[in-house]
Amino acid sequence: QSRSGQPFGSIPRFVQFASHHQTAALAYTGQVDFLPNLLQGGSSAGPIRKSPVGQVVRWLAFYPGLSAPAPRHALDTVYQHDDLSWVVELQSHIRILQTELRQQLPHLPAEAWQSLRTKKGREWSDDTGWAHLAFIDNFERIEANGEYFPATMDVLEQVVGTSRIGPRLVAIARQRAHSGIPKHYDYMNYMLTLHTPLLGPDNEGGAGMVVNGSKRDWNVGDPIVMDTTFAHETYNDCDKDVYLLLVDFWHPDLSMDEIDALRTFLAQNSGV
Repeated sequence: QSRSGQPFGSIPRFVQFASHHQTAALAYTGQVDFLPNLLQGGSSAGPIRKSPVGQVVRWLAFYPGLSAPAPRHALDTVYQHDDLSWVVELQSHIRILQTELRQQLPHLPAEAWQSLRTKKGREWSDDTGWAHLAFIDNFERIEANGEYFPATMDVLEQVVGTSRIGPRLVAIARQRAHSGIPKHYDYMNYMLTLHTPLLGPDNEGGAGMVVNGSKRDWNVGDPIVMDTTFAHETYNDCDKDVYLLLVDFWHPDLSMDEIDALRTFLAQNSGV
């Protein structure tokens, strides 16, 4: 049951989600009614499908009834029923985040950065130029990385908190100069992603994202909230690397009871 005491079996949308997963998993495998590895991905996470509103999702992990607008700037979001004041408040701490990042960059071990590799034919390539240093990865705190950023961790705890943190990542991300990630999808419609640019192109343009056909430059003090089940890609045509704070958080249409149910479901069925 949820922290409020509501049994998971009495949460209508979650029941629909779990029933869909069970039925689709049996149809997909012919053997089991739950698939593991939903967060880690790969063929064991089941088929990829396009939803009725154009999202590309892991079909066995599609959560019903969530709004799916085109991505909007965080300060002009269509999610007006959600309190996104934390996104605005995060910007008030940006000097703390920037100062600590500048101080720590020379001291970070190379192995702390995890590169994003993309498939090129039968080979895998690291030439996307994207890497992240994770503070939280699929609900697990990476204490060794957090020790380099005590002030940043304090800000995240104070402003973002733990209840908003969704599947995947809270991290510092880096996009190398003159590089970019090709068009792709993240497949999870129950989460949104925040990009808060910290260091980089000095608000000159030339670096940012294209999400669902909309171009968004990365500018310091200009956060972006996006639904990454839509096609998205990154670009950095500048001579400087770009660094940003990345926060994956629960979709604001989800109730706290639904979040508790989803966390439990993913913990039991995704090895987290």
